[in-house]
Amino acid sequence: MKAEDVYRRYNEAENIYDWDSTSKLLATDIEVAVNGVRVVSSSEEDTQAMKTLVSMFPDYRREIIQIISNEEYASVRWRMTGTSLINSSGNLNVEGVSIIRTDQETIVEAFLYAHSDALDNALENARSKAC
Repeated sequence: MKAEDVYRRYNEAENIYDWDSTSKLLATDIEVAVNGVRVVSSSEEDTQAMKTLVSMFPDYRREIIQIISNEEYASVRWRMTGTSLINSSGNLNVEGVSIIRTDQETIVEAFLYAHSDALDNALENARSKAC
């Protein structure tokens, strides 16, 4: 399977909150970095991070804007959106880019780059009203 196909399958499963399928599309020892900082080092950590995001934004979705890909690597432009039921100023609307590497079956590395202030502010606003 090409890197693009692996990513599209992961994204589809993520958008319907099918954590079993997302886990199967990730290497068990996946390495994920956001803006150069390592944040996830297992498929279990990825699932927990996604469950946390969905708990804060129940209608969370990631839309693929563009993919440039070969067999092993894909660069993906995306947009994350979600509505905070707690605080409308904490709604999620963030664009970014992921560069992924696959082994043709699973994602083994992912490097996400996004305007972190926008994501951090949405998460902070959603959290602050929840407390």
